[in-house]
Amino acid sequence: MAKRPKRRDTAFVGKMARVDWQQYPGHFGGALSKALVDPGNSGSKLVDFRISRYAPAAYVEEHVHKVQEQIYY
Repeated sequence: MAKRPKRRDTAFVGKMARVDWQQYPGHFGGALSKALVDPGNSGSKLVDFRISRYAPAAYVEEHVHKVQEQIYY
């Protein structure tokens, strides 16, 4: 039987309006995201969930992730 991951005692749910838009490395021309769930606020090392907006002609350079799974909305 597999061990269950250790549970966090505190929730990390907050108001999305309080999360700043960021232009991450490798993102250009107004490719902005808000990190809603990531290793820094959830304890997950594998999940990165962001809401993103892209200005006309904005882009993200081609890249790969060896471990992390990213989910964009």
